[in-house]
Amino acid sequence: MRRRAAAPREPGTRLRSQLPLLQLVKTRRRPPRRKPPDPRQLSTEALLAVADGDPAALDGAVGAVGFCMSGGLTIAVARAMPERVAAAASIHGAWLVRDGDDSPHRGLSAVRAEIYFAWVDGDETAPAETVTEMCEALDGAGVRYTLDLITGAVHGFAPAGPRYDRAASELHWERVHSLLRRNL
Repeated sequence: MRRRAAAPREPGTRLRSQLPLLQLVKTRRRPPRRKPPDPRQLSTEALLAVADGDPAALDGAVGAVGFCMSGGLTIAVARAMPERVAAAASIHGAWLVRDGDDSPHRGLSAVRAEIYFAWVDGDETAPAETVTEMCEALDGAGVRYTLDLITGAVHGFAPAGPRYDRAASELHWERVHSLLRRNL
């Protein structure tokens, strides 16, 4: 198959067929920059949408329970979705007070949920000196909460394994079940 050779052009000239495309490119505006959505909230919304579609699931408020790093996520979700999250629990939560706007101890005025903390004394990921800062933030925002400062156990005390502490684990489950019964 033979192709026709294009007619020679003077350097710097454009073909007529290119002009509308070039004009379109020149006049197209960049959309305004928006803060990207929080992936944690998007994931939670997706999970709740699945639960909402399940006939076995109850309608209405939900509770969130997180261990270690997800302990802070339960607070972030309670902050992001106050109309939906009625109870949140952070069990041996990690990095609950840190620098940055996304720290779990910031922006708590939006939270309507009651929160339970099982905080481990001597936990390097949640130093005891940050308990005061968290409590001040919770009190300042008017959040209902219970905080157990657990001594004699270590970070990771709740699940079965080498760090398991039966007394601390049973205490936290009693508190979590009570929290959920009161609020859901």
